[in-house]
Amino acid sequence: MDASFAETIQTIVKRYGKEALDNCAKYESYLPTEARKRFSKERHILHIAIKMGAAKDIRESENLAQTKRELVFRLKDQFFIAANMGNETIDLLAYVLRNDNSLKITAAKPTYAQTAPIKSKKSRQKPLIAVAIIAALIIAAYFLFAFRSAQEIQEFEEPNLPKAILV
Repeated sequence: MDASFAETIQTIVKRYGKEALDNCAKYESYLPTEARKRFSKERHILHIAIKMGAAKDIRESENLAQTKRELVFRLKDQFFIAANMGNETIDLLAYVLRNDNSLKITAAKPTYAQTAPIKSKKSRQKPLIAVAIIAALIIAAYFLFAFRSAQEIQEFEEPNLPKAILV
């Protein structure tokens, strides 16, 4: 489980109490916008676990290991969630709600914004300038062709014949 996601869930529990993870709507509303975008997979699996009542089961259980196994099995059986993802999610709930130390927290993965090179504005303008030049050349060629066609049509319609024949 990602360390920053675990910290986010811990912060929610510290601020709003352990009952914040009983209701899906409350849980979703308490999540910061950054966590909604960044941890979509973890957030979705935790949402399913909360919906099936895992937080309440973990808080009220006497045998935590047995309860965790049952919850992981239910996640796998009913919602087709992989056992390792279900186990991490249930371990996260146990860690947050009962201070269970079985959760293996990994270092936070760098986001795309942290790893992507920063591009200057000049490098973004070069393709736009090239597109503008090509568009201008196409428009100029179109007007040149239209002007020449108009001259040819005019010459074809008004031949240099004597006026007596035209009347």
